Amino acid sequence: MRLLPLIGATYFMVSGGPYGIEDIIGKAGYGRAMLLFLLIPLVWSLPTSLMVGELAAAIPEEGGYYQWVRRALGPFWGFQEAWLSLAASIFDMAIYPVTFVLYLSRIAPTWTEGYRGTLWALAVVIASAVWNLLGAKAVGEGSVGMFCILLSPFAILVAAALGKAFAGHAIQSKVD
Repeated sequence: MRLLPLIGATYFMVSGGPYGIEDIIGKAGYGRAMLLFLLIPLVWSLPTSLMVGELAAAIPEEGGYYQWVRRALGPFWGFQEAWLSLAASIFDMAIYPVTFVLYLSRIAPTWTEGYRGTLWALAVVIASAVWNLLGAKAVGEGSVGMFCILLSPFAILVAAALGKAFAGHAIQSKVD
């Protein structure tokens, strides 16, 4: 995998954010939400990344947490770590089809009425499985495409805001 597909795939693996983050601003207000968004990386992500970096450098073996826990606490706790990581991944992955159907129901409610929501969720699971079976290169290149699609509304809004700002500035210059 080349650099840009790796960046795209990494972005989608780690930057999804917790479910329900959309409601924070409405419930906590802009100030508290921004404070939370600034503190989470320092309080949660930085210590975790430092720990993973240190352990990966000290014990450079395939298997990550499983190998580290097994080496430190023995095979029983290594197995527990592997099992808990697998269970967490299964439940985490189950959220995405549900979230997709939830968002789709807000855009086009009739598309998800009755059994249709289940069919959409199943379609997301099947499409994701097929995509993963195509290999890391396909996932990386697809992630770059999805990254561009994801950022396109922001690029359009920034361009519109800049256009409006420059148009306002041009009008102001003519008045002066």
